[in-house]
Amino acid sequence: MKTVSGRWKVLGMVLMPLAVVLALVVPAMPVLSAPIPCNTTITMPADLAGAGGKVEISGYGTFNSGDTPSLPSGQNVSWRLKVNGQTSQWYTKNVDCTALEVSQYCNMKITNVPAGGSVEISGTGNFTDGQSVVLPTGVTISWRLKVGGQTSQWYTKNVDCSDLNVTQFCDMQIKNVPAGGSVEIQGTGTYTNDQSVVLPICVTISWRLKVSGQTSQWYTKHVDCTPLDASKGIICQTSDARCNMKINNPAGGTVEIQGTGNFTDGATVVLPTGVTISWRLKVNGQTSQWYTKKVDCTPLVVGPEHYCVMAITNPAGGTVEIQGTGNFTDGDTVVLPICVTISWRLKVNGQTSQWYTKHVDCTPLEVDQFCSMKIVAPEGAKVEIQGTGNFQNNATVVLPICVTISYRVDGGAWQTKHVDCTDLKVGGP
Repeated sequence: MKTVSGRWKVLGMVLMPLAVVLALVVPAMPVLSAPIPCNTTITMPADLAGAGGKVEISGYGTFNSGDTPSLPSGQNVSWRLKVNGQTSQWYTKNVDCTALEVSQYCNMKITNVPAGGSVEISGTGNFTDGQSVVLPTGVTISWRLKVGGQTSQWYTKNVDCSDLNVTQFCDMQIKNVPAGGSVEIQGTGTYTNDQSVVLPICVTISWRLKVSGQTSQWYTKHVDCTPLDASKGIICQTSDARCNMKINNPAGGTVEIQGTGNFTDGATVVLPTGVTISWRLKVNGQTSQWYTKKVDCTPLVVGPEHYCVMAITNPAGGTVEIQGTGNFTDGDTVVLPICVTISWRLKVNGQTSQWYTKHVDCTPLEVDQFCSMKIVAPEGAKVEIQGTGNFQNNATVVLPICVTISYRVDGGAWQTKHVDCTDLKVGGP
């Protein structure tokens, strides 16, 4: 066994006291402290949790009601709600060890669905009359009506806790069916004279007449709440192989006949008798769907089933911009093709809303997407809203809802506020 030599013992006796002195003299390096973690509880009302609602926190994962993710104290996290196939906008929370309380949702009821029909919400599911579905507030859903074996076009709705009230259907009557005959509507069923069938509005159905053992060719009809006239299924003969067809178009704009050209009110066009033409209405920057007409020497009539005189109801003031059409004030009217979906936005007091959509169905375009926001400020303080103007305590200003405004007090730093119909409070406790 080896032993330590004498000189190594001496060296150790010198170095050990030196190490003790250095430990007393040289200060310890500071330790940087990390943010204190908070166990932040996710809380949801019972109906939202029961619907399978989840909260996604950016960078941390997805959590259920009652989960307690560990988050860094004092920092802002971004989160959003996911429920029933729909995802909300992003929200922010400052982590302060209090719960993340989720209330940005609606239990939306489906109303006025015709008997035997259903509403399909894209990404969510199918619902019958009187059912409800939990969805994030503020999302825009796409939905369509299925009834009578037919499916409507897609419509949109902003989830704002009002009902999804279905009005886009007709109880269409079958008229002028000869005795012993019937009308077959493809995908729907067979009907005799004076029967009726509920169908989605604005779909185009195919139908044919069956009588005396004979079956007509297929015809099409645009469902517009007028009767299906089965007399048009009776094939007639004419000695003239051509028609000088007149265009009757009180809506203004032009009628485009596919493959032929564009025509204004009162124009005439020579066409072969018996052919079926496709045509559409173009007016005020909007274009209708395609319609069909069999050339039988009667005029091509653009009627109330093809266009609307839509009123603008705008109590907010300012203007309503319809994309591709123009700007309108309260009480204005505009002629538009029926069944098109227009995009519009509100411009008031220097602020412009997001784009909204409306299905043209001859009801007014009613503007209710605005707030009368109150200014709460210390007496004498001047609140400047960028692009809008200067205001003092207790003043009110009409603004589009959901816009984000920039404001400052007495020339100070700019701040932002989301317009949500709450007061703009500055200064004070």
